[in-house]
Amino acid sequence: MSASSSNVTVTINGSDYPMSCSPGEEEKVRALGARIDAVAKQVAAASGPIGESRILVMAALILTDQLSDLEEGAANASPPSSSVDEDQLAGVIENLAGRIEALTSR
Repeated sequence: MSASSSNVTVTINGSDYPMSCSPGEEEKVRALGARIDAVAKQVAAASGPIGESRILVMAALILTDQLSDLEEGAANASPPSSSVDEDQLAGVIENLAGRIEALTSR
């Protein structure tokens, strides 16, 4: 861990995952983890024993679908009062994709 990062552990569907984040972002990461956990638990309850990797991929797809719907709605709405930093958003998405890929390769 470098001096410019913090460690947080999120629990998703009963498994703990240590994550690094920027100092001050710990609660946000925990809250995001809790949202993923809620979706993963719904997937697990609806799907039966399909494996942790598949549950996480399905949860990621559900959350990405919800994000896509929100983005589509925003694109059809009035122009926003503030712009989204697309480079930062792309970095976040790449980071999450890498984490999901690492989790599914276990």
